[in-house]
Amino acid sequence: MKQISWLGLALVLGSNVQAQHRCNTSEYMENLINQHPEITANMEAIEAHTREVMAGASTERSGVALYTIPVVFHVVYNGASENVPDYVLQGQLDVLNEDFSATNADISSVVSSFTSLWDDTDIQFCLASVDPSGNPTTGITRTATTRTSFSFTSDNIKRSADGGKDPWPASQYLNIWVGDISSGILGYAQFPGGPAATDGVVIDYLYTGRDSWASGPGFPFDLGRTATHEVGHWLNLRHIWGDGGCGVDDGVSDTPVSDNPNYGCALTHVSCGTLDNVQNYMDYGDDDCLVMFSAGQGARMRATLVPGGSRASVAAAAATKCSAGPAPTCNIPTGLTSTIVSAPTTASTSWTAVSGAVGYDLQGRQAGGAWRDVSVSGTSRTFNIFKANRTYEWRVQADCGASGVSGYSAIQSFVMPASRLGATGTEMSLFPNPANSELTIDLMASNAGQVDLVVVDLLGRALMTQTITMDGSASRVQLDVSNLNNGTYFVQMISNGERVVSNFTIAR
Repeated sequence: MKQISWLGLALVLGSNVQAQHRCNTSEYMENLINQHPEITANMEAIEAHTREVMAGASTERSGVALYTIPVVFHVVYNGASENVPDYVLQGQLDVLNEDFSATNADISSVVSSFTSLWDDTDIQFCLASVDPSGNPTTGITRTATTRTSFSFTSDNIKRSADGGKDPWPASQYLNIWVGDISSGILGYAQFPGGPAATDGVVIDYLYTGRDSWASGPGFPFDLGRTATHEVGHWLNLRHIWGDGGCGVDDGVSDTPVSDNPNYGCALTHVSCGTLDNVQNYMDYGDDDCLVMFSAGQGARMRATLVPGGSRASVAAAAATKCSAGPAPTCNIPTGLTSTIVSAPTTASTSWTAVSGAVGYDLQGRQAGGAWRDVSVSGTSRTFNIFKANRTYEWRVQADCGASGVSGYSAIQSFVMPASRLGATGTEMSLFPNPANSELTIDLMASNAGQVDLVVVDLLGRALMTQTITMDGSASRVQLDVSNLNNGTYFVQMISNGERVVSNFTIAR
């Protein structure tokens, strides 16, 4: 593991601006060091402490089972669309807790070259329950502003006098500001050792949380991984390529050296003679590509939280700032079900109302993927975003206002078929196949109604049509196919504009 020089970092940062502003932490820190050159000494001292801790046994998890960090979200908004709702912020906190504990569902997608490297960091996050004055808090502040956007160069979102919001004490809280950042920047963070008045993380409101099932963040930055990346910086992680190419290390021995950031999800990209760990949260990939921290990165972050570490006071504050409070009296929703509305794109879900609920947080995902949140005022929701032959999952929790938020319901899953007919229990089988002069079609329908049977050739030309009325039970139809030539044909079973198709062969 090469040693990191923060003095050297200040010299290379300026040449590393990317067209796509996944993260502006490097540029932000260059600007900060230029304004406060004295903080370089702080960062060098922190780096020396980090090397000492990582070389010893202090990161072996023998003394502390879990480090908890109190979080406060400062939402600074100009207009309702920027006033990110509570459930999105709670979803963002959930993402942090999943990603830092390696309980994110998509951890299973790590490529084989790196499956031995990913690890639980032993770091978790809570919404602060006590404010700096000792009063109860939700861990969320909201500030209306006349500013239409904020700049990372002036860092004005962090100052009330400039239309932003002053931080809570950086020695006790992780401050996360959420607002409109100019220049298309997703987020930026301050490394340990900088001024307390600006310490924390900034995320653009468009890329906060995982709300893409409704009107929130858009693909490919829709899973809350911007915050995961930036909090990694706040805990002293460098970019996976070390912000300087093959000759500069990120201070972690088990992450391969890389030359530049990776975009999209280039899983086979090789640089500096080794396969890049493009699924690492500290690279620049799309949110659905970033899925892991390495064991070495976990050790490096914990080095800031152990006694004497630069973030140790924040972890210690959790004992008083993260009190659990009374158990919620809000019941968990029951009766979660799914209905195929129009295959293969549209399905709805519904559940039984909870007494006292003022709303619900519905989560959905493709099986094995990351959860996505949407706030629902009623007890059902319809989406038209699905794809055929894939498994999807739902779960829902109730929000009972002052009585608290319930736990999540049991997960309910469904498979989106290519046709609604197959999903509702309607099936079609053909025999004999190959046929000679007569084709028998057995139909099973779960609902009564008219069904059209259409025989078509390979060119899609309808050769014969028969309409039957189904009564919700099995039915058998015989078709005279003696006039068809040898070859392959299709039977289309059509109801309400949807269809299932089976093929048969004529062979004499």
